[in-house]
Amino acid sequence: MKGLSLFSYIKQVHEGKLKPADVAKEYLQKAHADPYNAYLRVHDAYVERHLAEFSHRNLCAAPIAIKDIILTEGEISSCGSKMLENFVAPYSATCFANLELQGGLMIGKTNMDEFAMGTTNENSAFGPVKNPVDPTRIPGGSS
Repeated sequence: MKGLSLFSYIKQVHEGKLKPADVAKEYLQKAHADPYNAYLRVHDAYVERHLAEFSHRNLCAAPIAIKDIILTEGEISSCGSKMLENFVAPYSATCFANLELQGGLMIGKTNMDEFAMGTTNENSAFGPVKNPVDPTRIPGGSS
């Protein structure tokens, strides 16, 4: 599934060539095996709860990663900070709520500079993110 665009994913789901459950499973496995420290949390239970319903929406349960500063109701949103490492969001940010409404399926929350105070993804309280192309270089900012 390397290089699969959102448009291609949706088209292949509608044609019966891809199954959202299979794609979600593959992306969950990749997120769990993340060697770059890009994911802070992987949301298996969220995927299980929403996969069937979101598969019938516009985005067909397309797997998405959400930056840890974006509030996601009922899930931890720590902003890359130990101070908020157990903060469970009481509501979802509008941008995330709109993605859910259209059927975007959150695989997990991504690492970031603490409180978005940085540009290199090296200043997370949970450790720096590694550049997948060249680990000796910075990966760049999370935004």
